[in-house]
Amino acid sequence: MTAVDSNHAGVAGAELTWRPLRKSKRSLIMWGDLGIAIWLCVGLLVAPLPRVYRWKVCTFASLFSGWASRALPARLRIVRMVNMSDVAAARAVRKLYAGRFASYLDVVRGLLLTPDVNVACKGLAGLDAIQAQGRGVVLWISDFISAGDVSKLALARAGRRLVHLSRPQHGFTTSAFGIRFLNPLRIKFECAYLAERVVFDRMNPERATTRLLDVLRAGGLVSVMASAHEGRALADLPFLGGRIKLAAGALRLARKSGAAVIPVFVLGESERRDSFEVVFAPPLDVSREQPETEVLLAVASAYRDQLETVVRNHPESWVGWRRADQVSMPS
Repeated sequence: MTAVDSNHAGVAGAELTWRPLRKSKRSLIMWGDLGIAIWLCVGLLVAPLPRVYRWKVCTFASLFSGWASRALPARLRIVRMVNMSDVAAARAVRKLYAGRFASYLDVVRGLLLTPDVNVACKGLAGLDAIQAQGRGVVLWISDFISAGDVSKLALARAGRRLVHLSRPQHGFTTSAFGIRFLNPLRIKFECAYLAERVVFDRMNPERATTRLLDVLRAGGLVSVMASAHEGRALADLPFLGGRIKLAAGALRLARKSGAAVIPVFVLGESERRDSFEVVFAPPLDVSREQPETEVLLAVASAYRDQLETVVRNHPESWVGWRRADQVSMPS
């Protein structure tokens, strides 16, 4: 159970909740690990192919995604929350899985050769203007297909290196086996385009928080995924008729350091399966003179409004549909 901050609950239907502080339980190994290992081996075979051809392989593999445990709940959420037909929602879920499969193959391609995705940035000048003032920037990366990898790659190509907040089980799977043998491949790929990877320990969060505050106060760039993976403070918000939970840690970091918060949306181009656009939205105001809880909920709600628009337009690209602990359907 999470505790609600009842003194400030109800800001536009939003609540700030607090996750209990406890250590995660991990499975030694999961059935999905075998599938991931096999798919990474497929990546070894198709890595030399251009991404548009690798996408065809992923599209074929996605035909079997209906067997995945999260596919049906994702389809039902799309039907009810975006008002799509069941046929259209099923098609969106297949594209979602094809995108996930393609992102795994992109990792193998990047490790063996070089990444072959084309990336265009929109709104990067706004980020530069903030840093020119000596302020740090928190990039709040929306949870779309390939967003974590592509955003890091795009900024590295533009001559900017991020400090990224990550979690111990980041990668392909959360099992002990996967963390030891599979996930390091994903981490190695990402770290090639980072200045630093800071790992969040939920039992000792101060270490990561202190490091990120130092980076931001020095005018640096920090990226955090807009999700509910880690952190104690969660903004619980109305979303497309249902609810969404977002960790508020990125907003708290910005408020404490005086940094700006810029939402980032990474979207694949439907006509070209080897191209992405990274959109840097206008900054969210976390500096207003109000109690912290009110500010966190107001800013998270402003981000939610942007996210709803993008998700409605690109339901096949948003990973959140698969996360039952983060997104709930209308009752």
